[in-house]
Amino acid sequence: MKADNDNGCKGHTHENGECIELLGKMSDYVDEELDPGTQARLESHFQNCPPCLMVLQSLRKTLEIFRRRDDIIPPENLSGEIREKIGG
Repeated sequence: MKADNDNGCKGHTHENGECIELLGKMSDYVDEELDPGTQARLESHFQNCPPCLMVLQSLRKTLEIFRRRDDIIPPENLSGEIREKIGG
């Protein structure tokens, strides 16, 4: 399926739900937990897909805001790994 101008990806194809698949890996990308090949694939995709790049930038900004806040206490039922990453 070829993307059209409406989603900001002029001329970019999203075969087999590529955006959906890569968005599912975005958290691991931000945390630098992907293998080099997958990381390069996401970086290439972000260069060619403005909507996905906007989601990435939003995720990074959200994490930055939460990491700077001392007064936010994550709920006890939040997984330990997530609590650690957001400073709880």
